[in-house]
Amino acid sequence: KRSRFEWKIEELKVYKENHGHLNIRQSEDQSLAVFCASLRNARGKQGKYGLGKLTEKHISTLDALGFDWMQRRKKGRKSFYNRVDDLKAYKEKHGHLNVN
Repeated sequence: KRSRFEWKIEELKVYKENHGHLNIRQSEDQSLAVFCASLRNARGKQGKYGLGKLTEKHISTLDALGFDWMQRRKKGRKSFYNRVDDLKAYKEKHGHLNVN
């Protein structure tokens, strides 16, 4: 029986065969785009927030596909984790989280 990860890897392979890349937009395939974003977040935050269930085998499989680990963000847009860090800094400076 295949795992969810293995099914998604197969979807990524098909997508790459059809499009020549793995830079998937939500407007093209929302499920696969969200999967890719969650992979990037999990790898980028391994250990820091208790996430990171990617194994070395997962990472090497994705590397072999040519998976781009860099997050594609709109200019000036911060990740969830960057926002959490901003809130921590705000609380340290102001002593509360009543952000208006």
